[in-house]
Amino acid sequence: MSPSKRVERYRDLLEKYLEEAKKLAEKGDTRHAAEKLWGAILALVKMYATMKNVPRVHWSRGKIERFIENNVEKDLRQQFIELLDKGSALHEHFYARSYGEGDFRGEVESGSRANRASLWAAVERALSRWR
Repeated sequence: MSPSKRVERYRDLLEKYLEEAKKLAEKGDTRHAAEKLWGAILALVKMYATMKNVPRVHWSRGKIERFIENNVEKDLRQQFIELLDKGSALHEHFYARSYGEGDFRGEVESGSRANRASLWAAVERALSRWR
């Protein structure tokens, strides 16, 4: 598959997962919404990696962090790190049910230290940069 087709594929996945996460959250299914958000964040990272011509194979959390540190432009790096941190906590919620509904909403809707935007908005803003 060509790099441009892979970028398009990851963009489509990101949009799909983000929309599904919102619908699941509205229904109160925070576990599955959290996992869809985690998928959207990973799709964003992989889309960006594809745009940078960095091979994507199975990535551990450490590999994703190294990719961000070594390949993401400085002005975007903190946003990627914050998305990954929040996404990782949401991924844990899927398995461990670590948030109540109010806690989940607080995690998703609270702003980052850097820009005070919700997780939804941060992912959407990053996506819109490459539409």
